Amino acid sequence: MDSALPLNSKNTGNCDGADLLKFIMSLFVVATHTQLLPAYIYPWVRLAVPIFFVFSGYFFFTKLSLIDSEEEKKRAVFHRVKHIVFLYLFWLIVLFPLVLHIRGYVALGFSRGILEFLRDLLFSSTFQGSWFLSALIWSTIIVCFLGRKCSNRFLFLLGFILYMLACLSSNYEFLLPQQGGAVTVMHFLVRLFGLPCRNFSAGVIFIVIGKIMTERANSMKTRNTKVILFSAVLSLLLLFAEHGLLSRFTEVHNNDSYVMLIPAAALLSALALGSHWHSRFSVTLRSVSTIIYCVHVPVFMAVSKAMTWLGLPDRENVLLFTLTVAVSVAAALILLRLEKHKPFSFLRYSH
Repeated sequence: MDSALPLNSKNTGNCDGADLLKFIMSLFVVATHTQLLPAYIYPWVRLAVPIFFVFSGYFFFTKLSLIDSEEEKKRAVFHRVKHIVFLYLFWLIVLFPLVLHIRGYVALGFSRGILEFLRDLLFSSTFQGSWFLSALIWSTIIVCFLGRKCSNRFLFLLGFILYMLACLSSNYEFLLPQQGGAVTVMHFLVRLFGLPCRNFSAGVIFIVIGKIMTERANSMKTRNTKVILFSAVLSLLLLFAEHGLLSRFTEVHNNDSYVMLIPAAALLSALALGSHWHSRFSVTLRSVSTIIYCVHVPVFMAVSKAMTWLGLPDRENVLLFTLTVAVSVAAALILLRLEKHKPFSFLRYSH
């Protein structure tokens, strides 16, 4: 590997290293829900979604930077949002019976059930993990709209403030007073938009980081890879230390957001984007990663029930993880195969 970071900024907006890391991160998401790893590892596992955001921002703004016309840029934003909406709706339709069962909208009554469903659909989660898709839509719109008038410094500051809200609804909840204006505002925001650690509040800063990386691609090519690697390792150690310190203060229930996820996700993404790794399967990896993210929870639930029915121990986490990944990957490959046939072309919306 050369000493300089060869940041990939092809016109195609593709990078095999990013596709590989995205696939690994999708396995981290599965590991979270199957409880494969010990609790002290979870801060590193939580890197998955921030890295997804960074890559989404980087590749989208790379494509946007190649467009000169303002009208064409607006059209590109519209098509980007439409793509994510179709992806969301595809899996919402497929998983809708499970969504009704888990979320209990029917039991809430007609009017309240509709309102809760719309809130979750627009800002929070319907099926497990869908908050990332809605957050990606809103974060992209916010950054694109404000980016026309505001500097990257302002966007980063806004993203950081929103991310602090996410932290206050997650690992730093103990900092909120039990009573008073601050907790009232937080409860209002949660009621309106869902938990900030699982909506656009947790996404804007990482989309901004992706945007900045796009605009500084040329200068990043001269950055020393060893320095970035050392910084990434240091950020991972500090993330681990942050988790250790927080564990001394409080028992965390929603451990989604850590402050050190910001530099760690940015540095790991930069390393992946600058890697020399190439594979003819990278596009497939990219699609499989998305499908794994969307389908793994119902697969995990089905595998868990099957293991119980077969009399296998409930806590065989390695087997549970392995089977969940295997079935999810198999489902992804079947969908990718079927979508090539005209009657099943709609399956392309699955990724």
